[in-house]
Amino acid sequence: MLLSFSRAAWALFLFSAMMMIVVMFIKERSGAFRLKIIVLALGGVIFAVVSIVVALQIPQVSDLLTSRTSLVQDYDGGHLGRFERHKLGFLAAMSQPLGIGPMVFSTIYPEDEHNIWLKSLTSYGWLGFISYVGLVWTSIWLGFRYLLRDRPWQPYLMIGWITLCGHELIGNVIDTDHWRHHFMLFGIVWGCLALEHAHRRMRTRGTTR
Repeated sequence: MLLSFSRAAWALFLFSAMMMIVVMFIKERSGAFRLKIIVLALGGVIFAVVSIVVALQIPQVSDLLTSRTSLVQDYDGGHLGRFERHKLGFLAAMSQPLGIGPMVFSTIYPEDEHNIWLKSLTSYGWLGFISYVGLVWTSIWLGFRYLLRDRPWQPYLMIGWITLCGHELIGNVIDTDHWRHHFMLFGIVWGCLALEHAHRRMRTRGTTR
């Protein structure tokens, strides 16, 4: 993952790892288990630091890592860069209720939107944008609501929900609508919600008999 030189992959891993630690600390009340999480986290940090130090000994890798760790690249802040396209695309979308159509933005500007919110607005129109935002926030809210309930499927919900939240944050600078695994994460969260609904319905039937 380090050698993918993807800032999004690095950010997603750090976010997911930190969120998982926080959620596990909240979920587990055992002092021994929390100590185990701390030890594992510290071990992971040490391993990551050693890996980076070793990678930096290779000149080509060192140069590329130094370049990629810059917060704003030329294609981000330059003329018609990522951030300027965000502004221009949003202003154009305000006059196009039905959108301009999928894969049309890059024919007007040098590259795609690189922002999932703008992408849904320009490609799918105002209704598509509202639908996508509704799907995201409904998934995040309902997943959070049932996140800490002790169920057999809780680990899958935790992993799916945390990773989905990370993807939505990354969506501010990347188009994620063509990532098939992104929609798999939606499926994991909603699958766990369906299991929770079935569990509650069975328990309700049991108490009424």
